[in-house]
Amino acid sequence: PSLEIFLEYLDMSEEEFRQINKIPPRMLIKAGSALLVPRMLHHQNDVSAKLADSGQLNLAPDVTMRKHIIKARKNDSLVLIAKRYKVTADQVAQWNGLSVNSPLRPGQKISLMLPAKAKARAKTKKVKAPAAASRKMRKHIIKARKNDSLVLIAKRYKVTADQVAQWNGLSVNSPLRPGQKISLMLPAKAKARAKTKKVKAPAAASRKKTPP
Repeated sequence: PSLEIFLEYLDMSEEEFRQINKIPPRMLIKAGSALLVPRMLHHQNDVSAKLADSGQLNLAPDVTMRKHIIKARKNDSLVLIAKRYKVTADQVAQWNGLSVNSPLRPGQKISLMLPAKAKARAKTKKVKAPAAASRKMRKHIIKARKNDSLVLIAKRYKVTADQVAQWNGLSVNSPLRPGQKISLMLPAKAKARAKTKKVKAPAAASRKKTPP
């Protein structure tokens, strides 16, 4: 029974009941708690010593619940929704006048009773998005070399072949002619120069003096 019905049966006010059991305001009593109540005229004996010694008063904060509306996902069910929002499938079914096994269609509105401060957002795994380049990008023009390709150019400038193709309105396998101008989007401070290996020039041979 609810607390109101219980207190009515005992002919007690809620304030008196809380005072006897030292229950702070805005705290709920959990099921199974042991409580102190006045003796009734027809019941003069206390509970057994064993029950009195093991009795506990368990309380929980009085949380205000509010109605939230969410939309069912593809292949969703009341069981899956309940799991995402940490409630029971029976509760979700009751709030929506459905059975636990009722089929749901994608986009169907489902009512949830959640704590007032809670947001109707299911927990999802956080996936780190690739960090956006903070540097400004500028257009650079380079010229294709002999036997060049978008794949080779992309490799030299540390971009992807798909990007080079997109910047130039080409396909990744488009043939290039030597000297063909290719657009690249590179960091503003970067120079459109591909890295090349430095090869040391051979040391000049020392001249030997010949006798006259």
